[in-house]
Amino acid sequence: MPPAPDDPFRRAAAAHAAGDLAAAEALARDLLAAEPDHADALALLGLVLTQAGRLGDALPAWRRAADLRPAAAAHWHNLAELCRRLGRTTEAEAAARTAVTLAPGWAEAHFGLGNALREAGRPAEAVRAYDRAVDRNPRFARALYNRGNLHREAGRGGAAVDDYRAALAADPGLTDALVNLGAALGELHRWAEAEAAYRAALARRPGDADLYQ
Repeated sequence: MPPAPDDPFRRAAAAHAAGDLAAAEALARDLLAAEPDHADALALLGLVLTQAGRLGDALPAWRRAADLRPAAAAHWHNLAELCRRLGRTTEAEAAARTAVTLAPGWAEAHFGLGNALREAGRPAEAVRAYDRAVDRNPRFARALYNRGNLHREAGRGGAAVDDYRAALAADPGLTDALVNLGAALGELHRWAEAEAAYRAALARRPGDADLYQ
């Protein structure tokens, strides 16, 4: 049965969809005061607090949502990303691995694991996780970009260039990939290509002083 128009969760979700984070938070908290184990309200509260930059406040909500819906890969993925941003690398990896186990075909889950492993200082494992993400979604621009960064850091300039170009093909607006492409090409002494990449980046970011160095 669909929720009634005055359903508290529906109103909270509508406020969030409208961009009113304060109202969404208040409505979610009102609902949770009456139903503390409302998993959807907890997830919504976690999302709202994360988007508001209140990461520490969001953590208990995401943890509880994942505990209440242990088969929801998205909850574990969001918990992993939040823990990574908070520097809780062990918890981030554990949550990301749970998401991968629950949804092995979901590229985003492998991407989250790659991010957690990168943050933990395990780049080789992170590259393998990004490989799996790209295997499942060959046009996953963020995974290609992150893998390219790790290739570049490891001195694999040619692989980095390939990943940056693939990321840009998937998402032409990913200017950071264009900047790093220029850097990688320069490190390979491919000066003309590097200049072209930097000029294209400058056209998008004319006020970025770092690009003039």
